[in-house]
Amino acid sequence: MAGGKQLGIFWGSKALYFVESIDQQPQKVFQVTFGEAEKGTTIEDGVMIPGTQRLASLIQKAFHKQGISPSSVNLSLPTRDIIFRSFTIPWMQPNEVKGVVDFESSKYIPFALEELSYSYHPVTITVDNTKQIRIIFVAIKKDALENYTNLLENAGLGVDIVEPAPLSLIRALNLKNLIPPDKTIALVEQGDDLGKIIIMDNGVPQFVREFQFKPTEPNGPLEKQALMTQLIKEIRISLDYFNRQNSQVEISQTLLLTPSNTQDLAKSLEDELSIPVTAIDCHSIIGNTLTNATQYINAFGAGLVDSVESTADFFLMEKGSKQGRSKRLLKKKSNINYKPVATVALACIGLMTLTVTLSTQAVTNPKAKIATLSQKLGPMKDASVGKIEAKSAELNTKLENFKNVRFESDMAYFLALLPGLMPQGTWLNDLQIVYQTKTIDQSQRSRRGFALPTLKKETGVQPIMEISGYAYLDDTKEQFQLVNTFITNLKKDKSLKEFFNEINLETVKAQTMNDYTTTFFKIKCQ
Repeated sequence: MAGGKQLGIFWGSKALYFVESIDQQPQKVFQVTFGEAEKGTTIEDGVMIPGTQRLASLIQKAFHKQGISPSSVNLSLPTRDIIFRSFTIPWMQPNEVKGVVDFESSKYIPFALEELSYSYHPVTITVDNTKQIRIIFVAIKKDALENYTNLLENAGLGVDIVEPAPLSLIRALNLKNLIPPDKTIALVEQGDDLGKIIIMDNGVPQFVREFQFKPTEPNGPLEKQALMTQLIKEIRISLDYFNRQNSQVEISQTLLLTPSNTQDLAKSLEDELSIPVTAIDCHSIIGNTLTNATQYINAFGAGLVDSVESTADFFLMEKGSKQGRSKRLLKKKSNINYKPVATVALACIGLMTLTVTLSTQAVTNPKAKIATLSQKLGPMKDASVGKIEAKSAELNTKLENFKNVRFESDMAYFLALLPGLMPQGTWLNDLQIVYQTKTIDQSQRSRRGFALPTLKKETGVQPIMEISGYAYLDDTKEQFQLVNTFITNLKKDKSLKEFFNEINLETVKAQTMNDYTTTFFKIKCQ
C-alpha cells in the first residue's frame, strides 16, 4: 500500500474490526457491527446468511466516515472456521515434504484436500535421537473462504492476504517484542465471551484451542473468581493435551492477553499453574485508550504482513506480488549446498585457463613459458606427467560423482506404504533403496496421490528395494506364517506391482533376541 499504509481486518463473531496503520503505527481504529446490517448477517459453515449486501454498504459508509479510500486489505479469520492440525512425518529432503503432507493430511481432516485452501509449515524435531518433521497444517473450506472475500470485494475492497487470526496476533506481539525468542510460550487470550489458547514454539503456533466463558448466572456478568477458575481449568486441559503430544518441549512462560491490565489475575494464574505469567493489555499494543477489544490486535497484525517478518506464514489466500512479500519468500527458498561441486569446477576452470595461457606463451616465447610454468605450478613443477594425469583423472572422477549425487528419493513413499501391509507381530529392521538404470514407461506409474519426482522415463531409473525385519508370536510355528502373510500383502498391493516385477523372500531364519525366539526375514523387490 502506498505511503506506508496497511489496512487489516478481523472477522469477529459480532463485528468486523478495522485497523489502518502507517509505518507500523495504528492510526484509525473502528468497527462495523453485524447488528447494524441485519440480525443474523454472518457466515456460518461457509454459507453467507442474507443481509450481507447491507453489510457491504455499511463498510463503504464506515470507510467514507473515516476518510479511507477503498483499497487492498489483509484479512484475519476467526479460529472457528479454521482447521488446525499437527502431525509428524519421517525426516526427508524439503522437496519431498509436500507430497507426503498431501497424503498424510487426509488422515487428520474430515474433508477432501481438493475442497480446502491450505498452508503448512515444517519443523524439524528430534524424538528418541531420531530426526522427524512436525507439520503444522492449517486449512479452510474453499467455499467459506470465497464467501468472506466476496463480501469484502462487494464493498470495493481487494483482499491481498487471508490468514488465521492466531498468526495475525503473533505478528502484532512480535512487533512489540512481547514474545521471547527460542522458547515455548502459551498465549492465553481473554475476550468478552470467548477465550483462546495458542501454544507456540520459536514463534510458530503448535496448538490452538478456543473455549467459551460461561457466566455464573444466566445473562449475568462473569465474576472475577469464576473467571480465574474457568481460565485455570481450560489452561490445564490444553497444557495436558499438548504435553502428551509434544513431550520433547516444555512450556516456559504464559502470556495473558486481556482487554485491560489485570496483573492480579496474572499473579493468581502464576501461583496456580507454577509457570511465569505476564499480563498484556490491548492498550499497550494498539495505543488507543478507547479500544479495549482484543479483536483489534488481530486486525492490526494482519495489516503488518509486509512489514513484520514472521517465523512462519500460513496464507490461506495470497494475491499480488508485493515487494516485502517477495523478499520474504526469497529468504525461505531452500539452499542446496553446491560448495563441493563449485570447488571441483573452479579447480578445472583454473587448469583450463592455465593450459590456454601456457599454450599461447609457448608459441611466442619458450623462455617465458618455462618461467610461467614454474611459477604457476609451484610445488607441482617437479611432478611427472603420469602424476599430473593421475591427478586430472582423480578430479574428473570426483566431478562425475558429484554430478550423480541424488537429491530425490522415494524412501518417504515406501515408509508411508509399508506399515499398512505389515501384519501385527512384524517389524522392520532395515530398508534400502538402490536405483538402477532401466527403461520405464512413466505412463504406467501411479502412486496414490504422490508425485513422481525421480522416476522419469527420460532418466531411465528403477528402484530396487531390500527389506529386512523380524516376526514374533508366542507360538514360534506361526512366526513363519506371519512372514508369508507379509509377502502376500506386498505382492497383492497394486502400487508395488507397478514398481516391481518380482517380490521374493531372500532369507528367513530363526534368531534369538533377548531370550525370545524370533524369525528374521529379508525380502527383495525388483
